[in-house]
Amino acid sequence: MSAAEVARELAATHVEHLPEPLDPALFQPTRAEWDFLHAAVAEDEGEIRRRVLEVQKEAYSSYPYPCLRNFDYIQLMMSMNRIYPAVLAAARTSPDSLFLDLGCCMGTDVRKLVLDGYPATRVAGCDLRRTFIDAGHALFADRDTCRIAFFTSDIFTLDLADPDPRASAPRLDAVRSLDELRGRLDHVYAGALFHLFGEGTQRAIAVRLARLLRTQGIEAGAARAVPASGCVVFGRHEGRQTAGPMEDKRDRYGHSIESWRAMWRAVFAELHGEEFAATRVKVDAELIPTHKLWLFWSVRIT
Repeated sequence: MSAAEVARELAATHVEHLPEPLDPALFQPTRAEWDFLHAAVAEDEGEIRRRVLEVQKEAYSSYPYPCLRNFDYIQLMMSMNRIYPAVLAAARTSPDSLFLDLGCCMGTDVRKLVLDGYPATRVAGCDLRRTFIDAGHALFADRDTCRIAFFTSDIFTLDLADPDPRASAPRLDAVRSLDELRGRLDHVYAGALFHLFGEGTQRAIAVRLARLLRTQGIEAGAARAVPASGCVVFGRHEGRQTAGPMEDKRDRYGHSIESWRAMWRAVFAELHGEEFAATRVKVDAELIPTHKLWLFWSVRIT
C-alpha cells in the first residue's frame, strides 16, 4: 500500500460527511492531562488553551478528523497501558534501548514518556503527516529545544528483508525512514492506528512492527535472527467483545482480546516459527469502556 493509498483510506475512515465545526467546549482535560500541560506547555491555563485551540484550528483546516476536533491529541493514552511502567524501568536499566511512537500525531505521548524518565535522545516519533509534527512543535514551543527525533515515513513501504546484523545502532536524530530502524527498536508504540483498517491490513501492520524489533543472533532451528528478549510492542485502539467488522460503512475491523492474541501469535509464527510464537511471545490485552470500547494491549518477547 502506497502513501497515497494510505492517505485515501485514512480520509475515508475519518471523514464521512462534511466536517463538523470546532467546539472549544470539548476541551476538557483530565487532572493528569492538566498537570502534564502545565509542565510541558505553560503554567498559565489561558496560554495553554490558546495554544491548544490554535494548533487545532490549523491542523483541522487541512485534516478535519474527529480525533482533532475531540482534542485526542492532548490525551495521555500511552501511560494508561499496563506495561508502561515496565517500559520506563527497562529504559533505566538498558542504556542503549530505543523507543518509537508510530503514528505519533503531535507527539504528546512521547513528550510525557520523556518527562517520566525515558531519555529523549533514545525516543523517536513518526507520522505520515509533517503537519501534525509541526503542530506539536508549535503547541509545546520546543522546535529548537526538543531532543526527541520526529520524522515522517510510511509503515507500508518498510522493507521486510532481514536487517544487517553488522550495522551499528542508528542515531535517532539522523533517521529519515523507518527502514533505518529495522531490527533496532526495543519499544514500539502504536496508538489509535490499527482500528483505521481492515483485518488483512492490520495483520500487515503487525508484521512490519515485528520487523522493527531489535534482533539477536540466529537461534538453533531458526531461519533468521529473532527479536531480542525484552522487546515490547504496545498500544490501544477500538476493540470489540466479539471480533468482526466495525459497525460503520467503512472497511474497518474490530478485534476482540482473543482474536488480537491469535493475530500476533500467527504473525510471529510466520516470521520466526511456531515454537518461537508459542514460547517467547506474550500478548496481554484488556477492553476498557469509555465513550468507546478501547483495546489496550502489549506484545512482549520473553
